Amino acid sequence: MYKNIIYWLFVFAIALTGVSAMPQNASADHSIFHTVQQLQEQVSILQIRVNALAAVLFAVKPEDAGKPADAGKPAETGKPEDTGKPAETSAQPATPAEPSSGGGSGGGGVSAQPATPAQPATPVEPAQPATTPASPASPAEREEKIKNVQQQIQNLAKKVEELSAQAGLHKPSEPAGLAISRSLTRGSSGEDVRQLQGFLKKFPDIYPEGLETGYLGRASEKAIKKLQEKFGLEETGSLDSQTRGKLNELASAVSRKEPPKISDIAPAEISANAVITLTGTGFTLENNSLSVRGKTILTGLTSRDGTIIEFSLPTGIPCEIGQACPVKIVNSNGISNAKVIKLVELVATLPPEPIPEPTPPPPAPTIKDTVPPIRSDGSPSGTLPSDTTSATISLTTDENATCKYVVDASGISYEEMPNTFSNTNSTFHSSLVSVQAISPSYATGYGFSVRCQDSAGNANTDDYPILFSVANKPILPALTIISPNGGEAYKYGDAVTIAWQAENIASKSANIKLLKAGSVISTIASNVPQSDATGLFLYNWVVPSALAVGSDYAIEVSDAASSTMKDTSDGQFKVASLVAVKLFRPNEGEVAMLGFKIPLIWEYNASVPSAGIIVNLYKGGIFQQTLATNLLHQGITGISNEDWQRYFQNKSPYPSFALINVPDVSPGTDYTIEIINGADPSIRDVSDAQFPIIILPSPVTFNGRLLDRFTLAPIPNVQLGGYGTYTFM
Repeated sequence: MYKNIIYWLFVFAIALTGVSAMPQNASADHSIFHTVQQLQEQVSILQIRVNALAAVLFAVKPEDAGKPADAGKPAETGKPEDTGKPAETSAQPATPAEPSSGGGSGGGGVSAQPATPAQPATPVEPAQPATTPASPASPAEREEKIKNVQQQIQNLAKKVEELSAQAGLHKPSEPAGLAISRSLTRGSSGEDVRQLQGFLKKFPDIYPEGLETGYLGRASEKAIKKLQEKFGLEETGSLDSQTRGKLNELASAVSRKEPPKISDIAPAEISANAVITLTGTGFTLENNSLSVRGKTILTGLTSRDGTIIEFSLPTGIPCEIGQACPVKIVNSNGISNAKVIKLVELVATLPPEPIPEPTPPPPAPTIKDTVPPIRSDGSPSGTLPSDTTSATISLTTDENATCKYVVDASGISYEEMPNTFSNTNSTFHSSLVSVQAISPSYATGYGFSVRCQDSAGNANTDDYPILFSVANKPILPALTIISPNGGEAYKYGDAVTIAWQAENIASKSANIKLLKAGSVISTIASNVPQSDATGLFLYNWVVPSALAVGSDYAIEVSDAASSTMKDTSDGQFKVASLVAVKLFRPNEGEVAMLGFKIPLIWEYNASVPSAGIIVNLYKGGIFQQTLATNLLHQGITGISNEDWQRYFQNKSPYPSFALINVPDVSPGTDYTIEIINGADPSIRDVSDAQFPIIILPSPVTFNGRLLDRFTLAPIPNVQLGGYGTYTFM
């Protein structure tokens, strides 16, 4: 593989020589000049990627990647970050170390030395330019040479991709959500560590280094500890199951608030009735809209998982065959980036092109006109204001002519250009264009290529560029609550992680308030510091027991310097007390008899008085009748202390006891008891198992001995006789 890389780096150097040899002076052909500029930009980008590839394969610095390495010197392997880390021996290149935020460098692991790479062939010295300038190349020769260089760049880009894949290089991706299924500790490595680092870098006050190395070292361990502090968890520095659960919940909440982003469109070339698949992030499960050139084409689009949207392209879209057509997704999270599709077949039946009025035959010229119009005074240029939504492009010609233009393209003949200026057929030509519906070109601006044709049929064969840009809109301050954001349920003492997104908050601090029924009832924290004006930030809040039980709570986060800059939870969340009841008997299939009483034993763990409990009887899960109301928690009565200790050992320190009459109901084996707190119906418990209610035959005769139900030892000196009611626990 190293020999292949050396070979292709050599070929790449030859391609650079070919591009450098292209004409670049001010007197060169205008279209050739811009084409060479574009080629040089592509070569510069490819050079950076080759430098990065060489840096990994030969362990050199990216800035030295273009310099020849010492002959036969093997690449230096990476070193782990931690001092004293055991050496790891591997035939593969060592994982690059992640720089820590402080402290000295540690000892390094030792990996197996790779075989000495073959010496690269000595590059051929470029030929010295002739002292006598060569005659200028014809336009056809220059166009052919440009095509050859473009093909070389494409081939080299493809080869660099293949070699990058062989070398194990992967471009870090922005995680929409996390899928980390194992615990991570210092020294762990892999793609899940890279995903963790990619998510942590969203929080500048937790992970200011922002490195995505795939290796969990000191900086990542420190960031995990900060995150655990924000979550109110033990600060171990390891991503254990509890921290991982909190992290995945936060990542899900963050991804739901991210604006939509289209990463891929398939197919890229669209024909009639084709099904289009958009892949990306930030799609809502419903109510997504499709925008084409600023016009809403489809509404109500759904996504099954927030990453894929499928639809059939409707009729009447504002695009023509062969024209680049930008599409966007709009939903409650925002507006996505633009992705381009290309129509190769009409989707809608378009009206026929109007037949131009025949041009009256010109008078017989004394001299035949063979010169195309000369174009000048192109407008606009430079940078337009940030609020610009449309612009009038214009130019002048030295004779009456009809001018056409194409967006973000060049080298298209006059006859194939899709757009005709709305005001033309004179020496001044203009047309109003919407900059919102045009994807920016030339890195930061908008580009139009213009060609004109005079009445004699002489058309330009080169492009006249009209280039301008639109200033970036200033980022307005904004606050967005991530969680709690509606639908959550908490109890007294729960640790709640309050998360919010800040955009350009100059004060770098926030106030957090608690709302009930839409009104502020308390301030949770004031002047909470943010390490930056923009980013995701967290605050840990413990639900106080003084709050009233309710389901209409919300959180408000505001700029500490401006109370009007704020956001409130989209929905309300619930706060419940720790009050609970627990039914112990009947709970395990005990037998009840008609006409007798059944013991009811339960636990009430509240620290405040209660209105007592309500006792309901169910048969087969269907309510039958209420057996008791306002049954107070008075503790054990009527049971000896010894019996109580045996029965409630390891069960409950606060039991209550009562005897309940068995009502006159139909015998059956599928009865259950339900107890409800009279002060809060949501606090309840039901028998874990069904129990029978039977009819006791009269008279009943039995012989036998009583056994202790706990020890199964016979109970001595127990005699039953006569008529009466006996209760056995």
